[in-house]
Amino acid sequence: MKLFKSFFAIIVLMLVSGCQQEPLMNEDFDNLSYIALPQGADINNLNDYEIKIVMSAFSRMKIVEREDGLCELMTKSGAEVNVSEEIYCLYQKMIEVSNSEIISGVTYSRSTLMIGEEGGSSAGQTDCLARSIAAATGKSYDEINRYITQKYGNGGVPASEFYNAVSNFGAGSAINVNSMISSGNYQKCIIVIDSTHAVNAYGYSNGYITYWDYQNNAPGYVDPSRVTHAYRYN
Repeated sequence: MKLFKSFFAIIVLMLVSGCQQEPLMNEDFDNLSYIALPQGADINNLNDYEIKIVMSAFSRMKIVEREDGLCELMTKSGAEVNVSEEIYCLYQKMIEVSNSEIISGVTYSRSTLMIGEEGGSSAGQTDCLARSIAAATGKSYDEINRYITQKYGNGGVPASEFYNAVSNFGAGSAINVNSMISSGNYQKCIIVIDSTHAVNAYGYSNGYITYWDYQNNAPGYVDPSRVTHAYRYN
């Protein structure tokens, strides 16, 4: 999954697992703190602190599944939930592009064996694991991607090799998803969805693991039952 510089170019597996997301119930959002990115934040290159700010707005968004199977963001503006319009637009775009992928028939299944080999995508879309490792460890993406490509080829890392691949870049351990959730510790955690797509876990809200997809520069959420691998660096 080589880096796409265009924002949200080919987003993967954001809402395929089901769209129902209830916001905080009966909340007077005006009484909650205003959520906004720092002045001057680069929306195309958010740092870890800024991503955490974006993810903190997730519980305020109301996302529902329509009868046609597509998702809809019922929250109509950032002002409605005391969130900046800049952050609101990230979630709005997430829904729009995710729906376009659902319509186009891009699907992901547990039977797919290669992390990064989603829906028959090209080698230009198979660097999700390298991106996730770089974000979790602070190491060079280019060096990580070069190593993975040389060892496993352009098609992605076999799911059976996930733990070997990630451990090559730093000490850590495989973790149980439920233990991760109960501990509330998502620091330096990489998760794999349906054995195909690696992302970085950031939290847990309303029954979903929230994550940042560094390959597509996008927030997302997933039912814990769809997480097939998880690793935390020390």
